[in-house]
Amino acid sequence: MAGPGIRDYYAKSTESPVVLPGVPPVAVLIDGGTASSGEAIAVAFRGRPDTRFFGEATFGVSNSTFPYKLSDGAELYLVIAVDLDRNGTEYNLGVQPDEEIPWASDDPVLHAALDWLSAQGVCRTAVK
Repeated sequence: MAGPGIRDYYAKSTESPVVLPGVPPVAVLIDGGTASSGEAIAVAFRGRPDTRFFGEATFGVSNSTFPYKLSDGAELYLVIAVDLDRNGTEYNLGVQPDEEIPWASDDPVLHAALDWLSAQGVCRTAVK
C-alpha cells in the first residue's frame, strides 16, 4: 500500500488528452539492443492495427524479475512475470521484426520504416 503523499511524485495535467483521428500507422524499430523496458514498449505495440516492426530480434528479456535475499547475503533474481501483448501472446524469447533487416552504418532499418510509413495514405496526406 502506498504511503501518504505518494501521488505527489506523479506528473499531473489539467489539459485534455490528445485524441488522434483514426489509427495512424506506426513503425517500430527494434534490434538486439532493445531490452527489458524497451521490449515491454515494443510488446505494447504488438497486435495494434497499422503497425510494423523493422530491424532485428530484441534481446529477449521482456520479463520482470524479483530479488530474493539468500542467507549468505547474496541475492538471487528470479523471473516472476513475462510480458504479454494485447492478444495474450508471451514474448519469452524477445520480439521478432515483421521485416528483418541487419544493422549497417547507412541504417537500412530506418529507411525501410520511412518507406513503409510514406506509403501509408494518412502519412502521404500529412506530408503535403
